Amino acid sequence: MKKIVVSDIHGSIDSVHHLLDAMKHHQTDQILALGDFLYHGPRNPLPEHYSPKEVIQVLNTLKIQAVRGNCDAEVDQMVLNFPIMDTVKHIQVGNKLCAMTHGHIMNPERPLANIDILLYGHVHLPIAKKEKNLIILNPGSITLPKENNPRTYAILEDHSFTIYTLDHQVFKSIEF
Repeated sequence: MKKIVVSDIHGSIDSVHHLLDAMKHHQTDQILALGDFLYHGPRNPLPEHYSPKEVIQVLNTLKIQAVRGNCDAEVDQMVLNFPIMDTVKHIQVGNKLCAMTHGHIMNPERPLANIDILLYGHVHLPIAKKEKNLIILNPGSITLPKENNPRTYAILEDHSFTIYTLDHQVFKSIEF
C-alpha cells in the first residue's frame, strides 16, 4: 500500500498540478485527501492560482478517499464526484487502524478512542510523531503552509509516513 496524502488545497490549481507531479514521481494512483478542497476560507489569503472550477475538473478524474474540511460545504459535494462529507474515515495502514479526519473537530487534543494512527490536516503544519500509543500524522498544506514551513504533501505506506516538499525532497519522516 502506497498512497499520497494531501490537505488544504483551498482551490489552487497550481497545487493540484504539483499533486499530479508528485503522484507520477512516487508512482501512486490513490489520494487520501484531508479536506478543504475548493474554498480558501475567510481567515486565509487568496491562494496563488485560485481556480476552484479547474480544481474540480482535475480532482474529478482521480481516485480519492476524502473527508470534509471546515471550509467544505454541501455545495462542494454537488460538484465533486467523490464523497467529501464524512467527518472521519477509518482505513487500515498495515496492521494499524487509522482515522482520517480534517482536524477541526477531532485532532491530537481530541482524538478518537481505539485507533493507532490519527491522520489529519487543518493546521497547515507538517507533523509526524508518536505520543504515547498514538501516531500523529499531518501532511502540512500543499497550498497555504503556516509558520514558515514549505508547501508539502506526504506518502503513506504500511509502516512509514514521509512528508515531502514540492520538489520531492524529504522534509520529515517516521516509521511505525
